[in-house]
Amino acid sequence: QQHMHFMAETSMDFTPESANECAGLVLLQNDNFHFRFIVTFENEHVIRLVKRSHGQEELLASQPLSAGHCVLKVLAHEQNYNFYFSTDGMWHALAENIDGRILSTPVAGGFVGAYIAMYASSNGQPSTNHADFDWFEYSSGVNQFTD
Repeated sequence: QQHMHFMAETSMDFTPESANECAGLVLLQNDNFHFRFIVTFENEHVIRLVKRSHGQEELLASQPLSAGHCVLKVLAHEQNYNFYFSTDGMWHALAENIDGRILSTPVAGGFVGAYIAMYASSNGQPSTNHADFDWFEYSSGVNQFTD
């Protein structure tokens, strides 16, 4: 993350087959301070926003999602982070006005700053599944992004 105002977006195809599998975007300062914006499985396919701060995880938002193709978008306006997804060509808010200060060096420590990246994990469990990311885009600007 290089800017206070940015948009990060990716298009992916992913169908989780078990609760340990997930894929999406991660906004990462380190292992103990990050946001995971992911598609996973828990009795049904869901999209989630998970916050990890001081090593403690908190589920900020979750809702059902059809498996397969989706587009994920994060819009940041200073410290307010907004998380959107689309499976049908329309943007849907998963969570808005989330405080992003947990990614800052004064809160999380470190010196290299936060990263935004495509993310996939089987959380230490064996898996033959995969996530296909079609593209990733990062752009900056003040008040140029629309929801």
